[in-house]
Amino acid sequence: MSKSGKISKSNTTGNIEADKEAERFEIFKDNLKKINEHNEKFKIGEFTYSLGINHFADKKPEELHKRLGGLKRKRP
Repeated sequence: MSKSGKISKSNTTGNIEADKEAERFEIFKDNLKKINEHNEKFKIGEFTYSLGINHFADKKPEELHKRLGGLKRKRP
């Protein structure tokens, strides 16, 4: 905020970016928790595959579906 009490455009933009980054980090932490829980079950044989972190780890399930859900292989 400036001395006049007004919020500058650059300050607002910085806050928005910081908020987005904080939100992405929270999503990442939630996904990491799910990955770790799944991998513990994998270790005791409840699943036949393990999970890991990739470039989608900070995405919500609905974001992944929107981005990847429409991809279907055409069969000849």
